[in-house]
Amino acid sequence: PTVPNILVGFHVLDTLMLVLGAILWARIGDEMKWRPASIWVGFVALFASFANARHALYYPALTDSAAFALGMAMTWGYLARRPIVLWLCAGIGMVTWPALPPIAIAMLLVPRLDGELPQPGEKGTWWIRGGAAAMAIAATAAFLVLARHYLHHPVQELGIAKFATWVRRDLLPTTVVTLALAMSVAWFVIVYQPRLWNVRAWLRTIRGKRTAIAIAAVVALFLARKAWLGAVATKGPGPTGEQFLCLQTLEALRGPLWGIVHHVVYMGPIVAIAIVSWRAVCRVAGTWGHAAGLAFAILIVFLAGSESRQWIHLFPLLVAATIAATDARWTPRRAVVFTAVALAWSKLWLHIGYDTPGNWQTFPTQRYFMHLGPWASDTAYVWHGIAAIATAIGLWLLLRERRRRTHREAGVSAL
Repeated sequence: PTVPNILVGFHVLDTLMLVLGAILWARIGDEMKWRPASIWVGFVALFASFANARHALYYPALTDSAAFALGMAMTWGYLARRPIVLWLCAGIGMVTWPALPPIAIAMLLVPRLDGELPQPGEKGTWWIRGGAAAMAIAATAAFLVLARHYLHHPVQELGIAKFATWVRRDLLPTTVVTLALAMSVAWFVIVYQPRLWNVRAWLRTIRGKRTAIAIAAVVALFLARKAWLGAVATKGPGPTGEQFLCLQTLEALRGPLWGIVHHVVYMGPIVAIAIVSWRAVCRVAGTWGHAAGLAFAILIVFLAGSESRQWIHLFPLLVAATIAATDARWTPRRAVVFTAVALAWSKLWLHIGYDTPGNWQTFPTQRYFMHLGPWASDTAYVWHGIAAIATAIGLWLLLRERRRRTHREAGVSAL
């Protein structure tokens, strides 16, 4: 096969994966019984993002679209309580997208709750709050310690060492403070879900036979993976956990909130809504169960970095939780406003024209690289940061207005 034919094949594959993702999103919306406007907003958020509207077919020879579809299938399998789907996602992910199987396996072993667990007593709530704070601080401190280590001793393989040279040392104190605050608050909010700490009530929801079958199925997957790798693997273990941690921590130190800015750039304005509604989003994840909480705790590590495509398998879950948290606030008019904002961020209007290698820090090559987090120039970061802040404020006001109107209407109805 020639290179053009291979690229055509990737285009076809990516298109099919995006279509599959759209079908599954419709199934998720039906399963969750969201309002039509909310389902539309989620669809636009997913498919009018730069990730899927531009990058998926602009650079087709990646496996991102397949990972996105697999993440969508995993999200649907979890929310619709379909263990076989989760098992298949875990198995496929083991040989295609290594970051997905741990989450799919957790969802298989600890399925979505049938209903909310009882709230612990008042005394227990104080202990839970303290435990959540301690865990959030400890996790953030561990991340920062690793970041400091890798900044001075970066991993040399895969060209990762260069990321240490891109860190703005003059902005490092500000970067560390903002990173520490963002990560600790985000982790505290997701861990502090008191109902999920009600271990006794949760244990009563476990079905022994189902759990035993799920454990056996997971063991079978690992045995199959071992046999498959033994038969076909010839190039060693591949990228390691140390390489991933080095890359993530160095990306997080690139500049103040560098990751958050570029997740809005790559994934679109739904990320801004998720951030300003983080408490409600985490509360939704908490009602779904422990596996969803674990997925969001892992997502925070990805959000600290800035290479957004690395967590595209979690994008559907984030959008689903965000839509669930804001479902009551979306009207058709507000959905139209969000669509316009999303299309602006999609960069469908931008001529990228990256066809000749050059200095990635300058234009015209920055028309492509400014969307890829670590490779964005300082100038692109500043302008995108201003736009991201304006977007977050605008969408917060949009949804806040709906909330106030809903409260007023409820008051009138009560009269």
